[in-house]
Amino acid sequence: MKRLLALLLLLGLGLAQSELQFLGELETAFRLRYADLSLAEPATRFRLRLETGADYADLAAELLADAGGVRLGEAYARAYLGPVDLTLGRILLTTGRTDLYSPLDAFNPKDLSYPLTPPERQKLPVEGAWLIYYPEDARASVELYYAPRFVPSTPPEGVWARPNPLPPGVVRVETARPGPLLENGVFGVRGLYSFDVLEGLDLNLLLLRTYTPFPGLKALLDASDPSRPCPDPNTGPCVAVLGYDRLTLLGGDLTFGFSLPEVEGGFIARLEAALGLTKDLTGQNPLVQDSYFEGVLELEHPFPEGPTLLLLYHGRYAKTPGWTHHLALSAYYEADEALTLEGAWVQNLTDGSGLLLPRARYRLAEGLWAQASLSLLYGKGASEFGAWRNNGELSLGLRYRF
Repeated sequence: MKRLLALLLLLGLGLAQSELQFLGELETAFRLRYADLSLAEPATRFRLRLETGADYADLAAELLADAGGVRLGEAYARAYLGPVDLTLGRILLTTGRTDLYSPLDAFNPKDLSYPLTPPERQKLPVEGAWLIYYPEDARASVELYYAPRFVPSTPPEGVWARPNPLPPGVVRVETARPGPLLENGVFGVRGLYSFDVLEGLDLNLLLLRTYTPFPGLKALLDASDPSRPCPDPNTGPCVAVLGYDRLTLLGGDLTFGFSLPEVEGGFIARLEAALGLTKDLTGQNPLVQDSYFEGVLELEHPFPEGPTLLLLYHGRYAKTPGWTHHLALSAYYEADEALTLEGAWVQNLTDGSGLLLPRARYRLAEGLWAQASLSLLYGKGASEFGAWRNNGELSLGLRYRF
C-alpha cells in the first residue's frame, strides 16, 4: 500500500502543472413512508471530485459525505503506456453489460443497506490495479484486475434487513473475513472482441476469482466452551461463526445491434451469463455456500421522439432455493429540455412479489433539479419484495451539480 500511495503522489506531482477541474454534486431528499405516514431519515449526500490530466496520465479523487460520515470515494492515477493503460488506486470497474441484474459485475462490492439506491451508486470503490492491453488489432483488448484486500458487500439494514436465518439458540455472531494476503486477493482477466457482423457485435469473456458477497454459516460453537460444537442449536447458548467462501466466476456477455423492417429505431440485445463455483459443487455441504448459474437477456429499443424502453429477463439457479425468475421493464423519456420521466418495474415470477418505481426530474435552473419518486413494493410476507411491502416511500428532493 505504501508503494501504491507513493506512485499516486509521484503522478500527482507530475500533473501538478495541469489544469485542475472540480466537479461537485449536492443531493437531499425527504422520504415519507405511506404505509404509516412516518418520515424516514432525510437523505443528504455531497460529492466533490477533482480531475486533472496530461497526455500521459490522469488523476482523479472523490470526497463523499452523507449521514454515515465523510469518506474517500474513487481516487486513482491512470498512466497511458503505449498499448497499455494502467490504473492504480481506489477504483470502480464495470465487468458486466446488462442493467438492473448483472451476473458478471462482481469485482466491486455493493452497498445494499438502502436497496432503493440506484444501481449505479451501489458499487463501492476498492484499492487495486486495473491494466488494459490493446493489441495491434484495434477491435480487441485484454483487461487484468487485482485487489489485494477483499471487501464484502453491505446487506440491507434497519427496516430493510432480512430475517435472521440462524437457530434460536445463537447468542453471539462472529464473522471472519479473509486476511490481506496475496493469495486472498480478488483478481480477474477479461477479453473483449468486436466483430463486424449485424450492426456490430461485441463478445466479452471473464474469469474472476473472488468471494461470495455475503457470509455464510461456518460453525456453531458452545458459547461457554468455544473449543467444542454447540450441543443444542435450538436452546444454546451458541456462537455462530460466519465466513466467506472462495468464488470462481466464469462467464461472458454478448451485445449486438439489429433492425426490423417497418420499425423505426434500432434494437440492442445483450446476453450475459455466469457460472459461480464454490467448493460445494453439488449443494450438499450446509457449511459452504452453493454454486450457482445466473443469466440475463436484455432488449433495448429507443422510440423516435419517444421513450427508450428496456425489457429484461433474469434467471438464477442454486441448489437452494432452486430456480428464481425475474422480469423487468424500465423506461427513460426526456419530455422536453426540462422534464425527464423514468421508471422501473421488477416482477419476481417465482414468488409473485414485485417492485414499481416511477421517477420524475425537472430542471429548475442550470445545474439545479427537483426530483420526485414513488416506490411500491408488493407480495406475500415471506417473498423477496413482499417482506418490504410496508417500506414503500414517496421521496421529494433537490439535486445541484457544479
